[in-house]
Amino acid sequence: MQWLLLKPPEQWQSDNNIEGQIAVLNILEVFLRDLLVYQNTKQQSLLTNYDQLDVIQNFCEKLSDARLEKMIEEVNKCKPMIYQNVQVKLIFTTLSLRFSNLMRGKKLPIPDRIRGSICRLM
Repeated sequence: MQWLLLKPPEQWQSDNNIEGQIAVLNILEVFLRDLLVYQNTKQQSLLTNYDQLDVIQNFCEKLSDARLEKMIEEVNKCKPMIYQNVQVKLIFTTLSLRFSNLMRGKKLPIPDRIRGSICRLM
């Protein structure tokens, strides 16, 4: 996954078809799940990405207020957008901005109920 994060999002779209873009979101979801499991249990044996244990421990130590369940929800909301041909760079830019708040335990700047109303108008 690390090699993928070094590329700009525009290149993700050109290098990957829709299923490849969904795979990126799935990898992110599994990693967030590992963070959530480790944060709640501290059991290394339950991790899928055991090779990233130092990153997982560091994240859980430094960002203990992270709203990981909400972050996973946000990832899952992006998958239908990929199938609707929303530009990948917009999806990942928005996701990163939302993650910046959620990682610090803050509320989202645009609540879901307002965001949903805006999406229905489009």
